[in-house]
Amino acid sequence: SAVEVANFLAVPRERVAVDVETDDIDPWLCGLRRIGIGTNTEAMLYAPLSVRGHALMPRHEIESCTRAIADYFKRQPRYDLHNGLGFDSIVLHRYGMPLLDERVFDTMIAHGVGNTSELPHGLDFLGSMYTDAQFW
Repeated sequence: SAVEVANFLAVPRERVAVDVETDDIDPWLCGLRRIGIGTNTEAMLYAPLSVRGHALMPRHEIESCTRAIADYFKRQPRYDLHNGLGFDSIVLHRYGMPLLDERVFDTMIAHGVGNTSELPHGLDFLGSMYTDAQFW
């Protein structure tokens, strides 16, 4: 609900991971299904759109959540995203929740630099390399 989203975003955090899920591969045309924002101990999931393209929340709650997330992105000092600059930031901007580019740490770009540049850059591979999660 909008209240739960606002309550989660009210707590200051130094660093968060942001994940954006959409219904297409084109950031200029896709629908926004979900936004996950979390730390190493807790996470918030905002899900305005179903897999079949139906709204999961009333319009007023979607608008309220959009405002709360946009305000959060304005004050959050850093966000970690996978493909954040090439995809997620475009989608979020289109939906009224722009990221500040100077605060984005894009794991896909970071993994493509140096001795990791020849390795796969998918989130499944990176998750298994840098955490104790299994490759999926």
